[in-house]
Amino acid sequence: MRVVGVDPGNSGGICLLQDPGEVKVWRTPFVLHKDRYAKPVIDLEAAGEIYLHLSRDGGTDKLPVWIEASQIRMKTASRKTISGIWWYAGALDAMFRFWGCEVEYVQAKQWQAAILDPFLQQQRLDRPKSHEEWKEISVDFVRYDAEKPEGVLFPPTRTGRVTEVPHDGTADAYCIARFGQMVALGGIHYHRDWVFSPTKAKRIRRSKTKEAEEE
Repeated sequence: MRVVGVDPGNSGGICLLQDPGEVKVWRTPFVLHKDRYAKPVIDLEAAGEIYLHLSRDGGTDKLPVWIEASQIRMKTASRKTISGIWWYAGALDAMFRFWGCEVEYVQAKQWQAAILDPFLQQQRLDRPKSHEEWKEISVDFVRYDAEKPEGVLFPPTRTGRVTEVPHDGTADAYCIARFGQMVALGGIHYHRDWVFSPTKAKRIRRSKTKEAEEE
């Protein structure tokens, strides 16, 4: 069962899980386009390396890809913040769909509940309260679950240098891929009951602001 998990973002990660226990990870292939707007774009060379590896081991046609859907705080999110958060996910979505993959989205709270909550209960740990604490738990889960955790947590940079700090983006991508495997094997019943709408998000934020002003 081949599944790809994606933690989008400039410092995110991509993880390919396939039986028996083989794991391959990459940093998200973004590079800053040095023009007037300095917008991150897909690094074609890095993306090509990912494609060659995926196509070499079974192809990319209908390969399931799970991308984390960023959760947005409606009270504080601006239109610029919303578009920035989803820029990375949209670029990766288009890349994988162009390769013939089947893309699905999962919210962080969904894969964390399915993958990390049982781990926390087993290890008798308190449930994290902050985003940074969840990242640390993802790293701990990889060390516990992966056969070769070093390969997941310390992916080389574009220059080939290996960092000494665990890469939480690839750790999250590993967890998302494990979630995708469990869905495919029937261990989790997943039904996406939400639809992201920037217009609706903006409308909700405005209504919250209006209610606060009235109070």
